[in-house]
Amino acid sequence: MRHLHYRGIGLLIAGSLFLGTVAAGSPAYAASAGSDELDLPPLTATSSVDVPDEYLVYPDGTPLPADAVVMTDAEMDALGSGTDVSTPESTPGATARATVVGNCHFAVGNMWKRSSAKGLPSGGVGAKPSITSCWGAVKKTYIRSVVFMHNGWLWVPVTNAVESFGTWNMEQKSVLYACNGTGQHTFRVVSYFKASGAKDVIAAEAELSSGDYKLQCG
Repeated sequence: MRHLHYRGIGLLIAGSLFLGTVAAGSPAYAASAGSDELDLPPLTATSSVDVPDEYLVYPDGTPLPADAVVMTDAEMDALGSGTDVSTPESTPGATARATVVGNCHFAVGNMWKRSSAKGLPSGGVGAKPSITSCWGAVKKTYIRSVVFMHNGWLWVPVTNAVESFGTWNMEQKSVLYACNGTGQHTFRVVSYFKASGAKDVIAAEAELSSGDYKLQCG
């Protein structure tokens, strides 16, 4: 089996820069030659380490790259409700999740068909994760986001990570999946948030997922 567990999304942290995206979220699932629709039984694995290779495909049947990160339904649903922060005030919703941790409010936000993607052949979908209401000793903020699509059995990444750096409140505006063909798919955005104080001491951090969004491409 091949897998890369997704819990390490927040390991890459860099220095403070002005608000803006520094790593493009170019599509990981952009141009593929799909195979015939697969006929597989329901996935019983709850951990990504136990997913058989035949389930590691994009929705059109194209195999995922060998280093692709995937998440089972159980792992995805755990985000936002079992973060490694001390008793955060969580407010999970049907379509978005947010949490107040330390000195900041982190929110993945909603997903929608992006009007900025009109120039793309099949359009695109995205979100705008944000850090707001920061106060006190916060000096640096950071967001890293990835768009996932459900392939019928588990969640597979369809963009590379989008990273943004700031010094206070900020909103990520470049989280965009460029649709690969037409059809309705189920999406989620997973974001890692971090707020740091002096000498890069972490004031708050969390990893959250949006709710499910069924959006039409094309």
